[in-house]
Amino acid sequence: MTNSLFLALVLIFLSFSSFTQSQNKTRLGLGLIDLDSDGLSSFGQQVINVINQDRTILRNYQLYQNNPQRENDSSVFSINKGALNSIRAGGFGLVGPSNSTLAEIVAITAGDFNETNISYYAGSSDLSDKEIYPLFFRTNPSEVHQGTAIADLVTYYGWNDIVVMSENSDYGLDLTESFIDRARINNINILQVYFYSVTLTRIEVGLLEVRDLGVRIIVVLTAENTFRDILRAASKLNMIGKPYVYVGSTTTMESLTQGPDGRVDSDYKSNALGVLALGDRAIPNYNTPFLKRFDNVQNLSLRFQYLATAIYSYAYALDQVLDKQNLKPEDVTGIELASALRKIRFRDPVWPSDPPVQFDEAGDKLNPVFSIFNFQSSGRVLVGSWVDGKVTIDEPITWPKGLSKIPDSSPHLLVEYFSCPEGERFNDTRGLVRIQSVDGDPENIESDFECDGIVDCNNHSDENFSCDPSLPIGYIVLSVLAVLGIVYLLFCLLIILRYRKRGRIRAVGVVFLLLSTTACLIGICSIFTFFGKPSSPLCVFRVWIITLASALLIGSLSARQYRVWKVFSNKSINPVVFTEVKLTVFTVVLMIPDIILCTCWTAFDTIEARVEDDHLQCSSDYFLVFLILILVWKAIVSGFSSLLAFLSRNFPGAYSDAKLIGFALYNETIVGVILIPIVFVLGDQYFVQWLIITLGILFFLLSTYSIIMLPKLYGIFVIDKGKTDSNLNELPPPTGKTDTKLNNSSRPR
Repeated sequence: MTNSLFLALVLIFLSFSSFTQSQNKTRLGLGLIDLDSDGLSSFGQQVINVINQDRTILRNYQLYQNNPQRENDSSVFSINKGALNSIRAGGFGLVGPSNSTLAEIVAITAGDFNETNISYYAGSSDLSDKEIYPLFFRTNPSEVHQGTAIADLVTYYGWNDIVVMSENSDYGLDLTESFIDRARINNINILQVYFYSVTLTRIEVGLLEVRDLGVRIIVVLTAENTFRDILRAASKLNMIGKPYVYVGSTTTMESLTQGPDGRVDSDYKSNALGVLALGDRAIPNYNTPFLKRFDNVQNLSLRFQYLATAIYSYAYALDQVLDKQNLKPEDVTGIELASALRKIRFRDPVWPSDPPVQFDEAGDKLNPVFSIFNFQSSGRVLVGSWVDGKVTIDEPITWPKGLSKIPDSSPHLLVEYFSCPEGERFNDTRGLVRIQSVDGDPENIESDFECDGIVDCNNHSDENFSCDPSLPIGYIVLSVLAVLGIVYLLFCLLIILRYRKRGRIRAVGVVFLLLSTTACLIGICSIFTFFGKPSSPLCVFRVWIITLASALLIGSLSARQYRVWKVFSNKSINPVVFTEVKLTVFTVVLMIPDIILCTCWTAFDTIEARVEDDHLQCSSDYFLVFLILILVWKAIVSGFSSLLAFLSRNFPGAYSDAKLIGFALYNETIVGVILIPIVFVLGDQYFVQWLIITLGILFFLLSTYSIIMLPKLYGIFVIDKGKTDSNLNELPPPTGKTDTKLNNSSRPR
């Protein structure tokens, strides 16, 4: 019982002693001005209470607010009046205001009365001018540091080409100037700087100019609400998402979120996704001894945190001049306190892991720190930091919609392209459209590919009827000519079969005419392989059908000429037997080299549709080699046959048609010699090249065939008048120098 009573008396004595001691402390007034909003005044008082309970600083002194009366508004007059009231009340310093414009006025007033002034959120670089504001300090980074940090962030991602959109205000101009200074050092190419008023029309004009430049990285230096206007205008101009990236200042995230917790403003969620912005120093740990003293600390904005640092700075500076230098409060001047502020060095209670709090000669806090935020689907996300010139990214970045990796800053200037699905030309001003190779099924191709005479789109939309010249019209004309040619050949085939026993048909050979007709029918059908966009199967089929058709025609002509020469040049008494079967076999033999070459070409160097000279064309590694080999063989056969035709020129025409076959051979040789070089010389004149190839095939086949067949048709329908009398089935009487040979050999068999 006695011990308990004694302990109670001791506690009562200690409490009374502590109370008496606190009452005996000298009170030091601080003027906390412009703190009416968001509970800043009450928070400032709580910070003062925490300092007064701290026995490590100001042991013999106690801080208090010496301007408890508040003005009804935050006008310049009211704020400056509050500062004057604090000075007249014997205050040792002013804390605030947060607005740069107000801070400049208050700092001049404080300087005139030899009073120090610490702002907790004024960022204007002008406040660092000690000739005008000799006693001004601040705990937040200046706009010079902010512009530097944004430039370093741009450099961190390797973005060399950017544009700057800046608000035409003191904040925007100041921030832009510091950004440009750092950008020069970082070798950032600023393509253009756009200053705009807060009217939406000017913003849209600036965005249109940015779009025309093709720039992808847009640095926005603006006050809080203007960034919303920029995103709203950009959305209307389709400048949101890939490939655009917006980089903002510290006010950016505040304009996009509903509070300091970073909650998403739903109206701007889709527009703001991927925005990368600088931010005030974020608090990574709310469990520090200092912050545990406050309720709802997570909801404190950076203004609160910088305010706490400002009040602590005064406490340590006053401790320096009063306790360390043993000056009396009435002897402390603003100049002496300013000198002490430049000498203090203490751990920030809000950010104890950061470098110690210190001020430079300009009154700016040393080792400024910014957080880097990324606007993601969940809201504002802390992804990294900038600490005195060094950028560190710790978390993954969400880029604007459509971008999966760090965007490229290279300007994507106006690109004109052709859309295959739409069948029209368009202009790409955003860098979204990827010009595709013409192989496969491209959606967007070079605009120059439209109406260039070669099909690049699978749906043929790039070569339409409006082109001049027009491939579709060419298709129609060639198709009509091909059909007329086929009808002509089918008519001749019917005539051959109908009058196969007629002497005029028998003299030239039914099998020969059938082989020639078949070759021409196949050859004419080959021109349809030149319609549309090339494909590998079509390329292979084209080579085979053209080669075999020409080989069959040349082979049958050569076999026929060899038969005539063999029969009528025979000088022995034994007849030469050269049946239709032998003629067919001889034709096939002449075709074997063509078949072998095509087989080797297909097996070892398959011709395929590949992109050459930006277009899909039939080609292979040794295309020219195999083509030359095939042409050389055809030239050998044609040359040999032409020689036989020359030697057979005086044989009986009724039996040999030597002159006609010779003309046909000469014709094919001349056509080949003229057309093939022209095709190669034309180069990229695709329509003319296509026209010459297709018309050349038609002309070669039909002209060669008609040289032989038209005289037969003339004889049957004009001379014989289409009669089928039996006496017309006999061969005409032989004439010429080879009559005896004909008698020896009877007739061609």
